Amino acid sequence: YMDADGDMVLIMSYSDTAHAVKITRTRSSDWILLVIEGGKHWTKARADESE
Repeated sequence: YMDADGDMVLIMSYSDTAHAVKITRTRSSDWILLVIEGGKHWTKARADESE
């Protein structure tokens, strides 16, 4: 989500998610854009799927 300074904030935990929802509601918005990017563990996950 974008904080009050306009910086993008990574959501890493449940509390981050709850804070993003709280901030969104205070801005009278009804949506949060979630972008999921791959990481180093995605390669292993794909390999596990093919087994």
